[in-house]
Amino acid sequence: MINWKINDTTLKYRNSWIEVREHQVVFPGGKTGVYGVVSMPDTVAVIAREDTAIYLVRQYRFTVNMDSWELPSGHIRKDETPQKAAERELREEAGLKAGKWKSLGFVHPALGVMNSTRYLFLAEQLTAAPTSHEDAEACMKIEKFPLEEISKMIARNEIFDDYLIAALYKLTTQNDH
Repeated sequence: MINWKINDTTLKYRNSWIEVREHQVVFPGGKTGVYGVVSMPDTVAVIAREDTAIYLVRQYRFTVNMDSWELPSGHIRKDETPQKAAERELREEAGLKAGKWKSLGFVHPALGVMNSTRYLFLAEQLTAAPTSHEDAEACMKIEKFPLEEISKMIARNEIFDDYLIAALYKLTTQNDH
């Protein structure tokens, strides 16, 4: 592993969800430069599977000005383990509880600019629970899709959420090995 040298760090922006820092660095080859890093809390995403179908939530994403089909997901609170956060997010967003849980590992989104980890879980043996949507999720829609249809939606770019695609890949590769 090659380490970069950080000469100085400046906080450029902070809100309750993210921090943006600018680092004055010395690259491994000796040249100096600037590198920006976005920090945010770690997150979870849940594949809630019932037979050969999974539950997705559809919500508006301000960043891309589009609705997006996604897995139930959200930030891990300071007092939570990743699985406890996954259980909470599944209940809050999809109105589901699971009797069986399996970790599918993790991914690092946007490695070039962000230092967050997203933990992925499979939830099965589902039962209904009350939802508890946040303000940004007020228009969230919940729907169950057969996995075959989800594959077609990905191919047609109707599903473009990277966490969902990564989680499905991890699910299928873990089942194969």
